Amino acid sequence: MTARIPGSLVRRSDEIPYKSGGVTFVSVDSDTSKVRFTNMVTEKREMLLTDPKWFHLYAAWTGQWKTDLFEVDRKLAAEQVALKGRT
Repeated sequence: MTARIPGSLVRRSDEIPYKSGGVTFVSVDSDTSKVRFTNMVTEKREMLLTDPKWFHLYAAWTGQWKTDLFEVDRKLAAEQVALKGRT
């Protein structure tokens, strides 16, 4: 069994405040179905640096009434959490 979130449930945006504690990163290894998550900037940096590119990386962003799930733009996220040029 592989862990995968249907594309229809995942949104895209370039306005996600990746560095915010209100945004949780969710990393999914599609081979083992292992899931990791964090809302701490240091752990977000670690995920961006150590998780292989084929891992699915999502950002859960909670609003007033619901939480949306976004596919992480790794380049933009790296810039926001101060990893410029390292991913």
